[in-house]
Amino acid sequence: MQSTHLELQPDVKSHLGKYYGAKLEDILHALTQPPSCTSIRVNTFKISRDELIGKLRNYLSSIHFEAEVLPHPEISDVIIIPTRGPLTVHSTFPQVIVDAKCGQAVLMGSHIFAPGVLGAEPGINSGDMVSVVVDINNSTLKGDLNRLPTAVFIGNGISQMGRSIIFRSETGIAIKMKDRIYQNPPLNGVLDDIMFLQHLPSIVVAHQLNPQPGQRVLDMCAAPGGKTIHVATLMQNTGKVIALDKSKSKVKQMSNLAKKHGLTCITAVCRDSTKLLTAKDMHGLADSDNIDLEFQENSFDCILLDPPCTGLGQRPRMKEMISIVDVHSASLYQRKLMHVACSLLKPGGTLVYSTCTINPEENEENVHYALTALPQLSLVQQGSPFLGEIGLDGCGLSEEQRKCVQRFDP
Repeated sequence: MQSTHLELQPDVKSHLGKYYGAKLEDILHALTQPPSCTSIRVNTFKISRDELIGKLRNYLSSIHFEAEVLPHPEISDVIIIPTRGPLTVHSTFPQVIVDAKCGQAVLMGSHIFAPGVLGAEPGINSGDMVSVVVDINNSTLKGDLNRLPTAVFIGNGISQMGRSIIFRSETGIAIKMKDRIYQNPPLNGVLDDIMFLQHLPSIVVAHQLNPQPGQRVLDMCAAPGGKTIHVATLMQNTGKVIALDKSKSKVKQMSNLAKKHGLTCITAVCRDSTKLLTAKDMHGLADSDNIDLEFQENSFDCILLDPPCTGLGQRPRMKEMISIVDVHSASLYQRKLMHVACSLLKPGGTLVYSTCTINPEENEENVHYALTALPQLSLVQQGSPFLGEIGLDGCGLSEEQRKCVQRFDP
């Protein structure tokens, strides 16, 4: 894959440059590449890590995918499969153009589904080899016949459909990738009741929360639910985990995910977490919800606050259209949630705040804000695993406080 950098709006890039300086260019390049490994969290409620390693090795052998399947050296419920790449692959076949979202999925091991195809050269038939490129600007019109010289090449594959059928199909695999720039295993939907594909920083979050069996835990912005089911698994499916999201459809998805993983201590509820302490919600849910739940002050042993954020740390990404207004408003919204979380937390309880962005305004500066505006909070030294780096300098935290913050730069 040719050298690329995550494209940002100029004012957003300038904003981040104030914190990172020359290092920002390296970060923006790294964000266009997949992580160094595929990380898989074991559903230890159903299976041991060693048993799952055996099943994964058998599956990968069955699809003729060569890869190491290894236990993570520091996290007992994680398996890793190292990424291979960048590899030398040449674009020599008729071109198929996919959108940025599809291209990002391919870099993580996915094949190409028909809805992700934007354009294709004429004459492509089922069984033909094709070269796949990503239109990071998504400027290609659906069904375009022309090549796109400025696109990013990500590998070669075998077309599973004729050209005309691709653009009439709403489902199905259009191209099976064969030779990729980055080799990651196609694991979506594989053994998905006993394992969960999750980036390492997200896995670390639940371990730092360290919920104990029998506790009452709140996940304030829980969708899509990966951290929620991890928390419940660490609690050995005892106690109570309340998972909130404003979207009814996402709440239903979280409930289904919990059911698939055999976790009955999770209750997924449709709620706006900024309003949990209003008069309506302090008295619990409506009778129609048929569960015993109240959002009262000092009522949760542990709270996970992984709020909506700018997402500027998610990878691989090729282009990000977020504006500087979005950047500033995100931190303000997160601070509202911090105030609610602090009120709901029991004295001596644990609050973990996490994001998936590299923007310090949403990270270290928000931690500094919380310590100033909410004096009942105090930073504590994080336990194992500590796989990241300490917090950035110049964001309001002292040297000792920076050591209590775990940051993952790509």
